[in-house]
Amino acid sequence: AHFLGCSPNDVEQQSLNLPRAFKKPIAAMIPRGGCSFAEKAMTAQSLGFSALLIENTEDGPPLPPDVSSNALITIPVVMVAQETGNALRSGLQTAKESLSK
Repeated sequence: AHFLGCSPNDVEQQSLNLPRAFKKPIAAMIPRGGCSFAEKAMTAQSLGFSALLIENTEDGPPLPPDVSSNALITIPVVMVAQETGNALRSGLQTAKESLSK
């Protein structure tokens, strides 16, 4: 399934789930597309995330996501290259596996 982060369910499923020692994942990472950057940021923020990483799914370098249309957004929002998103997921999976041993 492809989650776009345009609804609370999407953001929860795409969060960077950290070990159980953390009560809530710190950051949500969701792909670009489907709705505005501001909608994605507001959804992540409303769910209690401290940051949002938007994974670039288009050709070219990541762009600074403009969330200025919603003054209520207070969490940092950055876009990362798709390769960076893949590396983050891989690193977290490795960390989870080593912590579960």
